[in-house]
Amino acid sequence: MISVMKARSAFEAGPIWLKLPLKIGIFSTLSFWLGVVVVTYGWLLVRIIRHHLRPPTPVRFPHRPVEPVMVEGNELQVINYGIHAYRSMIRAIDRAEESIYFSTFIFKGDRIGRLFKKHLLQKARQGVKVYVVYDGFANLLLLPFSFRYFPEPLVLRVYSPLYSFLNFLWPPSYVRYHRKLLIVDGRVAFLGGLNIGQEYATRWRIAHLRIEGPFAEDVREAYARMWNKHNRFNKSLKINLQPQSQASAQTTLPESSCWQLALRESFSPFESSSDRPDQIRQSYRQAIREAKDRIYLTNPYFLPDQATLALLLEALKRGVRVELVVPEKSNHRIVDLHARNYYKRLVKAGASVWLYQKTMIHAKTGVIDGKWVTIGSANLDNLSLINCELNLFVRNNAFASEMEKLFELDKLNCRAADLASLEYPSKLARILEFVTHPLLGYL
Repeated sequence: MISVMKARSAFEAGPIWLKLPLKIGIFSTLSFWLGVVVVTYGWLLVRIIRHHLRPPTPVRFPHRPVEPVMVEGNELQVINYGIHAYRSMIRAIDRAEESIYFSTFIFKGDRIGRLFKKHLLQKARQGVKVYVVYDGFANLLLLPFSFRYFPEPLVLRVYSPLYSFLNFLWPPSYVRYHRKLLIVDGRVAFLGGLNIGQEYATRWRIAHLRIEGPFAEDVREAYARMWNKHNRFNKSLKINLQPQSQASAQTTLPESSCWQLALRESFSPFESSSDRPDQIRQSYRQAIREAKDRIYLTNPYFLPDQATLALLLEALKRGVRVELVVPEKSNHRIVDLHARNYYKRLVKAGASVWLYQKTMIHAKTGVIDGKWVTIGSANLDNLSLINCELNLFVRNNAFASEMEKLFELDKLNCRAADLASLEYPSKLARILEFVTHPLLGYL
C-alpha cells in the first residue's frame, strides 16, 4: 500500500521537464503581448514628446468661411479653420455676463492654451460663473508641457488618470470625456472636434459649430448634467438646470428628451456616455437606413461597428451613393492600419473613399440626402460608443447644402483610395496590423 502511494505521488509530481512546455508557452505568450503593449505605447509616448518639443508650423489646405444658416430663429455656422474658431470663442468669452461653461478633451499649455486660461480667469474675477472640465487621462502626458491648471473651484477633472489605468485591461470601462464645448450665458454655444492647442489652430482641418439662439440652452443642459453627475463633493457648485433666459425657456427640451429625436424635427442634441451608450450611433444608423440618394461622411478615425458597416453596404446595394473623407495619415497610425480593411470592403462594394492629404482632418460630420446633418465630437470608432460625447443632428436643407459644399471643397485636397493598395499593403503594414490587433478594442 505504501509503495503504491509513493508511486502515485511520484507520478503526480512527475519530472519537472514535463511541466515546463505548458508554463513556458503561457509565460511566453503573456510576455509577448505585454511587450507589444509596452513597446507600442512607449513608441507613442516618444512621438508625443518629440511632437511637443517641435513647434508647429502652419500647413496649407483648402478652407473657406461657411455661410451662417438660420434654423428656427437660431444662427448655425460651421467653422473649418482652427484659428478662426479660437478667435470667435475668445470674443464670446469676453462678452460673457453671467456664465461660461467650458470643456475640452485636450488642453495644451502652449500659447493658445495660455490665452484661453487668461480670458477665462479674467471673467471669473469679474464675477462671471466659470466652469472648466477636461479629461484627466488625455492630458496626463502633457504635464511637462502644460500650464493649464485653474483655481480648484473652477475645475472638474473627470475620468482621472488613476481610474483610466486601473480599467485599462477592460475596454468597455475605458471611458474618456471627449466633448469640446463652450456655452456663454446660455445664448451662444460652440461644439465639435476642436481641442485647445497651437497645433489645431493652423495645421488641422477641423469642424466646429457656433450656435447663437435658444438651441444653445440645450447644449448648456447637457453640460450641466455631466458636471452635476461628477461633482459629488462640492454641492455648492451644482449647476442649475433651469434655463437662464425666458427666450431659451420656451424652447428648451426637458432633461430626459436629449435622446428623443422626434420632439424637435430640425434640431436634436444626442449624448453618449458609459451609462447611455450607443445613442449617437443609433442616430447614424437610422439616417443611413433611411438614405435614398447620397451619404457623405467625414471622420478622422473610421472603425465602425459591424451593424453600421452593414447598413452602409446595404445602402450601396440599393443604389445610394456613399462617399467618405478620411485622413490619408492620421495622428494615430494604428487606427490607419485597421481602417484599411473597412475602406477595402466599402470600395469593393462601390463606395468612394477620399484620402485627405498633407495634414490631419479632424472633422466628425455627416450629410445625408441633402437634408440631414450631424456634427460633434463622436468618431465612428469603438471608443465613441461609450465615451462622453455630444453630437448635434439637424434636419435643414439650407444647412445641409452648406455642409455639402464643404465636403466637395475637402475632396479637392484628397486622392481616391486605390483598391490595389488596400488589398495588398506592404509587408510591414500587415505585420503591424497583426501585432496591434489586441489593441483594437481601445481604438
